[in-house]
Amino acid sequence: MYETSLLMSSEPVDSVSLTPHGKQLLEALRNARSWINRAELARRVGKRALNKWDVILLGKLTESGLIETIQTPRHGPIGYEWKYRAMLHDLGQR
Repeated sequence: MYETSLLMSSEPVDSVSLTPHGKQLLEALRNARSWINRAELARRVGKRALNKWDVILLGKLTESGLIETIQTPRHGPIGYEWKYRAMLHDLGQR
């Protein structure tokens, strides 16, 4: 099984570099400045849809405290959708 790595080091998040794809996703979320769903995030990074590796990377960004994730109710067969945003402290807001 393959493991996707968000960080290029095991040091605290503040002192490490993100992978290029991690930077791309984080930058898209920072630029959104609000909650966005997966379809909108995919559009912002130039994709038609996010793949499973993107979703894994979003989970790692969440675990690292760089982004927030919520699940909101939605009409349709699944009944919910995932939304993401950069952490407010990460945007320099308090």
